[in-house]
Amino acid sequence: MEDITEEKNGGVLKKVLTPGHGPLCPEEASVLVHFNGYLEYKDEPFDSSRLRNKPDRIKLGDCILGWTIGIKTMKKGELSRFIIRSDYGWGPQGCPPRIPEDSTVMFEIELIEAFARAGVDDYESTPMSERKFLPFEKIYMAAHSAKDEAKTHYHNGHYRQASRKYEKAIRILEECCLRNDDEERKQQEMLKTLYLNCATCKDKLSSPKPVITLCNKALEIDKDSVKAYYLLGVAYLRLGDFTASRKKLMVARKLKPQFKCVSKALAELESVEKQLRNEEAAMYKRMISGAGKNEENETGRSVTQRTNLPPDSVDQLDPEYKANIKTRIQAFKHNQDLDSLDIGSLGMTPVEIAYIIDLAEELGIEWKEYGTGESYQVKLVKS
Repeated sequence: MEDITEEKNGGVLKKVLTPGHGPLCPEEASVLVHFNGYLEYKDEPFDSSRLRNKPDRIKLGDCILGWTIGIKTMKKGELSRFIIRSDYGWGPQGCPPRIPEDSTVMFEIELIEAFARAGVDDYESTPMSERKFLPFEKIYMAAHSAKDEAKTHYHNGHYRQASRKYEKAIRILEECCLRNDDEERKQQEMLKTLYLNCATCKDKLSSPKPVITLCNKALEIDKDSVKAYYLLGVAYLRLGDFTASRKKLMVARKLKPQFKCVSKALAELESVEKQLRNEEAAMYKRMISGAGKNEENETGRSVTQRTNLPPDSVDQLDPEYKANIKTRIQAFKHNQDLDSLDIGSLGMTPVEIAYIIDLAEELGIEWKEYGTGESYQVKLVKS
């Protein structure tokens, strides 16, 4: 193993297990790492980010000296083993109960990402009420650092964490005081990117309403943003507003005809609309076929008696029927133009009606019963 201390006193030894790439970790950086830590002659780690299945973020200088020395010699993607003597670790006192006195420890560390902190410390150490008055370059670097962290979270599939970091970067830039046109240009360019990247995260998290807000902000900066129109189209599709969805997607197609994501979204829109049309036609057919049935038909019974149905009766329903009904009710829930939805019961079994009401309750939608016999129906109502 290589002695990597300046004094060459054996305090920190290193062995590269998997080489990294790119430049060395910056002197003053926040890093994202995975690690396992072991005591001498122990097979089980005393601490492990891998067992938690979540990398740790640390700031060099705020950790044990052996970590700071070791990580500064690493490159992104590198996995290395370090043996750290107690005077470069937790000292003669150790860190009871996990780390005994005067312990030499071994760490296997993987450097996932390093974030340069130039300007960030100045920003974060400044009182919140005074931050907007800092020089723009420091504000810009703080926002850029948050953006880089968000990008790493996104590529690791951590969309919620990425969204929060993008939102932090947005707040930093939106609240700053601009002194000239050049600063405004830089601010607007980065804000546009942040709005769209954050909107992408919200889309991954199935949160269409924030997507609409963020994309509209991006369009205020760039009225011809294809990505903004595409994300808007997808968001309106999720909300069940098919007219608005088609309108936004067609604008995106006009701006960039070869954009495959737009074609895919339009195909999905057509598929959902067709599915709903088929479901409505099937329901109407059942209503017509059941119009002449005797008033004694058991579908006329109050569905408040659905607790008397066999426990697994809903599970026996046709999966396609359940999927169609769920799609329709979800579209109703997200359609801001509709306050109520009438569900006719003629030709429907008590189990089918019970499923509709169970689904409404699951989605937080109120329901009411009207009439009896052939005039019986259920209405879904938004609270």
